[in-house]
Amino acid sequence: METIVIPAVILLGIVLFFIFKGQNDLSFKPKGVKKEEISQNYINELKDILSSCDTKEEKIAQKKLFIQKTNSELSRNIFFSEDESKDLLKKLSVV
Repeated sequence: METIVIPAVILLGIVLFFIFKGQNDLSFKPKGVKKEEISQNYINELKDILSSCDTKEEKIAQKKLFIQKTNSELSRNIFFSEDESKDLLKKLSVV
């Protein structure tokens, strides 16, 4: 009985290994594409925030808070250099 169970468990382990190995193939995006996606997400998020504001003063205050938050996040982001972060913040200040 044990002679059948041990090979069956080993065979099951091998089959499961190959099944899960095939599912872990990740597709990575190039650095430039990822930067553009991140930039576009920030712009879209700011537009959503500003569209929910009623007064000009509220829009200015919300924009200022959003740019401060974005600056903090970009300073820790591995995809953006300091110059690229500044360029994105300039784009956000114009939106």
